[in-house]
Amino acid sequence: KGRPSAIDEDGLETIENIIKTKPSITLLELSREFFKTHRYVAGRSVLSRACQKLNLGRKKLSVFAQERERSDVKKKGTSI
Repeated sequence: KGRPSAIDEDGLETIENIIKTKPSITLLELSREFFKTHRYVAGRSVLSRACQKLNLGRKKLSVFAQERERSDVKKKGTSI
């Protein structure tokens, strides 16, 4: 049924573990992490399809959301 997947079962397990430890990781960052263990440069579309196979939804924090967690921003917010 079409071409075989570029990422095997071991690779899918690696991706799942990476995302468990870094839930807000981008596909580009995931590609770099995946390369460290498998020595295979997986493109964003390949990783996106792998995440779909694992039933992992898309989730990306905005810059605003990330900044809200910084301690200096929290202090400013409480002084209003």
